[in-house]
Amino acid sequence: MCYPCPWTVLLPFSPDRTHERPNPRLHQTAACLTERPLVSRHVSQTETMIEAKPEFESRARAATGCRECFTRREVQAPYINVAQPRWVGPKYWTAPFRVAILMLNPGQSRRDSGAKEFLRLIHEFRDGTTQLGKILEGQRESMESWGNPPGRFTGFYIDGLGLDFDDIAFANIAWCATASNRYPGTMLDRCFELHTGPLLKILHPTVVLASGSKVQGFGKKIAAILPEATVIKIALRPSRRARPRAERTHTRSIGAEDRTVGVPTGWLTTKWSRRA
Repeated sequence: MCYPCPWTVLLPFSPDRTHERPNPRLHQTAACLTERPLVSRHVSQTETMIEAKPEFESRARAATGCRECFTRREVQAPYINVAQPRWVGPKYWTAPFRVAILMLNPGQSRRDSGAKEFLRLIHEFRDGTTQLGKILEGQRESMESWGNPPGRFTGFYIDGLGLDFDDIAFANIAWCATASNRYPGTMLDRCFELHTGPLLKILHPTVVLASGSKVQGFGKKIAAILPEATVIKIALRPSRRARPRAERTHTRSIGAEDRTVGVPTGWLTTKWSRRA
């Protein structure tokens, strides 16, 4: 028995595109996963991933205690002034096919009641007086309204890509928000080396969706850490030249390049706002 092909496990085709043939490149990707029987691989990987779950919490707590970039005065801290771990679904740790979405940074939050409560929880987690689960539960609720307009985040990553929050992991290159949303390259490189790279080793994803050009710039480092993973380049918004076509077709496809695999058009079906 072998692993199901990625297009049947990762991102199902949208209902209006079920007639499309799967991309042949993904047959090649799936073939590399069939060297050993599914059952034995699944059991051993599941045991390993369950054991990795406490490592995730330890890594997240270590990141919340990091002040390196602020101490160096490369950036200024915003209201939420510590690292922000991102959501990892409860089913991710036992999934035989794991999807991690890698983004650039948490945005600078407004100073409202929700941010105040999150700041209290994240400080308690940093200080060891609360568990990571509390933070992730609150984050899961707020993710429904992320984006501009509200809901755009889930509209793309969940509805558009056909994913389920419970099965996937999110991570940022930079764990901390900064005043004015400024992220110099030195900060991104340092955070990746200290925190994000080790996190990816713990998450051990089968597929990494690299969201945005700056994240995709870390492709070689990701490949070095995760040599068996497939890295797929995606973009939340099309380029200016691509927008008119994207608005007409409401679809966007990814080309093959370096460690990127081709993706059937139906995988990334989504609607683009003209203001995007």
